[in-house]
Amino acid sequence: MNSSVRLFVSTLTAGAAMFAVGRVTAPSGNGASRFGKEGVTVTTSGGTEVTGAAGSPLGTGKTVSEWASLRAKDGKIPAEAMEEAVRRIMTDPNPVVALENFSALLKELTPENATAAWKALQAQAGGAESMRYLPLLSYAWGAIDGPGALKALAEERNRESMTGRFSAIGGWAAQDPAAAMAWLKAHEAERAATAGAEGEPGEGERGGREGMGNRLLKMGLINGLAQSDPAAAMALIGTMDEADRGRLVGLVADKELKRGLDHAAAWAAAITDPAMRRDAMNTVARDYARQDPAKAAAWMTAAGADNVSPDAAGTLAREWTAKEPEKALEWVTSLPDGEARNTAYQDAFRTWSRQDPTASSQYLDQMAAGASKDSAISSFSRGIAREDPAAALQWASTIGDEKARTEAVVRAAQVWNATDGPAAQAWMASSGLAPELQTRILEQPRGREERGFGGGGGGRGGIDFGGRQRRGR
Repeated sequence: MNSSVRLFVSTLTAGAAMFAVGRVTAPSGNGASRFGKEGVTVTTSGGTEVTGAAGSPLGTGKTVSEWASLRAKDGKIPAEAMEEAVRRIMTDPNPVVALENFSALLKELTPENATAAWKALQAQAGGAESMRYLPLLSYAWGAIDGPGALKALAEERNRESMTGRFSAIGGWAAQDPAAAMAWLKAHEAERAATAGAEGEPGEGERGGREGMGNRLLKMGLINGLAQSDPAAAMALIGTMDEADRGRLVGLVADKELKRGLDHAAAWAAAITDPAMRRDAMNTVARDYARQDPAKAAAWMTAAGADNVSPDAAGTLAREWTAKEPEKALEWVTSLPDGEARNTAYQDAFRTWSRQDPTASSQYLDQMAAGASKDSAISSFSRGIAREDPAAALQWASTIGDEKARTEAVVRAAQVWNATDGPAAQAWMASSGLAPELQTRILEQPRGREERGFGGGGGGRGGIDFGGRQRRGR
């Protein structure tokens, strides 16, 4: 899954926790604020009062919800009253109080009124508000009526309903894992049967929306299950398609990280399946590398070379080089020959070349020839191409492997062409480069290579919600 999907899914989990905190002003017409010696009381349009410490405009979060005027004789809020309940929340002048009231309303959800609440919220919340409230509503809906929530949301077939299904199955899985897993298994069987029916479009013909929807269901299920039973989540992942496991293991790893870095590191190292262990370590390595690179290096070394993936090695090298380049390179050098070591050199020199091109070039001079040095030079050349394209090309030309050397020269020239076309083209005229290579350089969109190679990235790179854009296992 690409980085845009990762951002899309991450927004679902973060959106419910983010809200704009604004200064409380005296509202006109539908609410009032009272500031007294004992504290602050905010009365909202829904009849809710929040009293906080003296001088605090936000209150303490102690909310008393009064929905008496909307309740039916059985004490529940009927479906036809949900539009008014949502309106009162969405028109509250204080976003903190509004979120508190919304949380209270979620406890009033029933299978009978949840659909009405969803439709009312869709109609009244837009933009950031929809990403703040809709995931919470669908999660609560799934927790009380998983089958009903998923059925109703599937019938809408829009972006909000697709994200809602992710949250709904997560809420269901947190409450009743067995039922949620059984539903997903039946759902996948039904989709497979439909795809194979005569005259029905196959998986590839249905387009990206349905395929993404099914991936989100899997991810939502694992996300919810991981909160209540991480071991069951990992066991279920082991039965799923191998192509999906990396991102799903990452979901569980994210939950384990919330219990503490040392706990997550021990959890990841104890996973028995080699591929899933590497996937978990990739996720844990990101946080470990940022907090304590030296300790992360010791952890990876203790785990053994077979468990150090290229992504994990690159993440640690990048983070550590930004703080202590010499120590980072000492660790990279200790890695056995292979893709992980080469990737670590690439990421280290992509960082170091921008921080200190002189020191990093001196280190390169001392490296023994080979694949690791070629990888380091390739990244170093990219790192300095914008500021010193001539030096970048000179370094690229020293790469031993012919294919890698050609690619490095072309990439450096692309950066040069993006920043100073006339100078780059004058160099190309006398460079002796093959015509097809010169065409590649000239056809590269201006600015693209500067952004692509001037960045270097951080964190998980193109990780999708718990997974990684893997360089390989």
